[in-house]
Amino acid sequence: MTGYRPGPPAHEAIRRYWLDISPWRQQLVVHLGGNEPCCFACQLGFDSWTHTERAHLIAHAHGGPSTPDNLVLLCALCHATMDVLFGHPTCPPELKLTWIAHHPGWYATRLPHWKAAIGQLDERSYQAQVAATQGIDPT
Repeated sequence: MTGYRPGPPAHEAIRRYWLDISPWRQQLVVHLGGNEPCCFACQLGFDSWTHTERAHLIAHAHGGPSTPDNLVLLCALCHATMDVLFGHPTCPPELKLTWIAHHPGWYATRLPHWKAAIGQLDERSYQAQVAATQGIDPT
């Protein structure tokens, strides 16, 4: 067949690569959710791995292959954020992986904001929780 290109690898193959084979596995293991489907960066959980997006470390448009070692599984928000922050063609993949490995996590960054928005958190508690997620002493 002329012009045949195989599709991208399955989500499970990508997760297994980063969990078992990748030299980055030690830095990323807490972000991979074990067997629970989640975004590698923010750990937002899903009921299926197929709800995550395959994000290229080296963009496909710039010659990056669709192989497990060049793909990470992210939620739509983290995928868009990574593309905005690190979308330049000369951006090294290691910079993206460092961002993922040091991402503070979904619960730490978003839950206090949501609780405050729906009135489950008073202003003082909200400020204290936000400060704690940023490593600031609120006193």
